Amino acid sequence: MTAHALAGALADERRRTVFAAIVFGARDVPAVVARTGLPARDAATAVRRLTDAGVVADDGGGLRVDGERLREFARAGAAAPAGPAATPQETILRTFLRDGVLVRLPAQRGRRRVLLEHITERAFERGRRYPERAVDAALRPWCDGGAADHVTLRRYLVDDMLLTREDGVYWRTGWSVHIARPDDVEAVVLLREYMAEMVRRWYGRPERPEEVDAALAEDSNDDLVPPTGLLVLARHDGRLAGCVGLRRQLDWSEVTRLYVRPAHRGAGGGAALLAAVEAYAAEGGADRIRLDTRSDLVEARALYARHGYREVPAFNAGPYAQHWFEKSLPARVDDVAAPR
Repeated sequence: MTAHALAGALADERRRTVFAAIVFGARDVPAVVARTGLPARDAATAVRRLTDAGVVADDGGGLRVDGERLREFARAGAAAPAGPAATPQETILRTFLRDGVLVRLPAQRGRRRVLLEHITERAFERGRRYPERAVDAALRPWCDGGAADHVTLRRYLVDDMLLTREDGVYWRTGWSVHIARPDDVEAVVLLREYMAEMVRRWYGRPERPEEVDAALAEDSNDDLVPPTGLLVLARHDGRLAGCVGLRRQLDWSEVTRLYVRPAHRGAGGGAALLAAVEAYAAEGGADRIRLDTRSDLVEARALYARHGYREVPAFNAGPYAQHWFEKSLPARVDDVAAPR
């Protein structure tokens, strides 16, 4: 961790409050809540982020400030020459990997996805099929001496759709995701394709450019940026393939703009995009995720049902909303450790 990253970990007032509570003896989340008066979810999120950053440790005896780690950071900061700031991805890899071994898997699903994509890229070749014993052999070195085991790691790779499994054989799925701004060139292309298909299917005829322009103006993408939301782009085997948006509400998040290009449909892209946006929603503190869709979008409704979304009463009055869905998101506090 750099001094910049350490400062970032303590930049939030709630995290500083929780850090102080742990310094003065709070050994678990309920104790932190009792000392600080913070809501349990806020306290748990702050503890998780301080732990992910390496500022706080939980060695089985309860939460504590990792004094030795802080001294390491201080020594490293004093000795290291000034250089370019690490990217968020580099910071995550440096925090959770030591000499190519996983220290632990972070609880935050967005951070975990960075690690899983990194491991997938290095452990498995595109186009090659692996029996389970070969997958385990490829993953064991990443877990040797760390807190995660290869079985847990394999399960997460499958759950996050980085590996596909069928009849005991595994291969790389080929999907990757990243956050982009809605005014990025690739995002603009995908969002326009999405809206063109929505217009075309609504009217049952080829869309006209001015209709797409009007629809984009009516339902803007400007809020798909932090803190109000975000936009995720997907690639399939390196090719731009789809997108999904997330709008953040008070205690829930909304899925929007889910789109997979026709050439990439049927390859798991919808599931990969949903998994990614659910991860970002949970990381942002949402306890449920919602969406609305139209009656003519039959494939989308089937996708949502397959992935745990249930129809609920209307929660908005959108002009094109005809079906409303909701899914509960699991709250995870502790880092993933090897099962005992």
